[in-house]
Amino acid sequence: MKSLYLPLAFSLAIVLSGCQKTEQFLQKLVPPAAPEKHSVPAEPARLNTISGHVTDLLTSQSLIDAKVEVLDLASGQVVAWAHSESSGNFRISNLLDGNYAVQITKSGYTDFKVSNSPTTSGGHHWLINASLNQLMNNINGVVKDSHFLNGVANARVQLINADTDVVFQTTQTGWGGSYLISNVPIGNYKMYFSKDGYTDTALALPGSVGGGLNYAVNATLDPKKVIIQGQVSDIDTGLPLLGVQVVAISPNGGAAGFTYSDSAGKYNFPDLYTGNYNMRFVLAGYYDTNTNQPGDTIGGNSYTVNAAMSIKKNTIYGHVVEAI
Repeated sequence: MKSLYLPLAFSLAIVLSGCQKTEQFLQKLVPPAAPEKHSVPAEPARLNTISGHVTDLLTSQSLIDAKVEVLDLASGQVVAWAHSESSGNFRISNLLDGNYAVQITKSGYTDFKVSNSPTTSGGHHWLINASLNQLMNNINGVVKDSHFLNGVANARVQLINADTDVVFQTTQTGWGGSYLISNVPIGNYKMYFSKDGYTDTALALPGSVGGGLNYAVNATLDPKKVIIQGQVSDIDTGLPLLGVQVVAISPNGGAAGFTYSDSAGKYNFPDLYTGNYNMRFVLAGYYDTNTNQPGDTIGGNSYTVNAAMSIKKNTIYGHVVEAI
């Protein structure tokens, strides 16, 4: 049994010896692999930031919703943008290296632009504090008498801040009732119109004034009642005249009303409105009499206008001949 195993073991040893030699031969033909190289990771790019604060140049108040745009100086293209918060602050992050301009805009204000920016690179933080200049507004209009519909001169016009009740500006109407209030800043306003003899008128302007615009605000004043009274007499005798027609001529030239004198020569207008009146007196057999009184009347007051009328003289004429 042992004699059978010896040749098999010997053969097996020869085979193993051949394999080892084959491996050594192959190793000589194929060069060994190069050792693995490990690269050093690159440092991540440091991005840049632009931040700041936006205020109103006139009031120093912080401005909300101002649009902040970052523009590439070379192309002029907007590369990033943001809006200011209620605090007026803004922040734009993650900007790549480059040369930028910053433009800040808001409705009702002139644009703010910084175009000579430093090179923004290497994690640079660019701080911008911007004050925007308001576009001023104008308010104009005409104040009219609600009864006669004519312009009311010398009426007082007040522009009042609706949030603080502080009078911003006061002016007066000119002839024709026109007025102008200039350089009105952005804000909420109400207006107050007044004149002696009229009921005051208050108007609230709809919405906020702003944007460098012209706003037309017209108003009417309601005149108060005045009393015009007096007595009409004969200029020669001084006796009172009955039945004289008394006409009150209104500011627009028409008849505002008429009445008649009584047996004592007295007359009375109880329901005339504030205005400038002339009086006319008419009676058959007398010359018409006109006065420029009482002139400019103020409601709530009483005015006396007396008149003396001249009788028309009769003329007798004929031809005298010598009797035969």
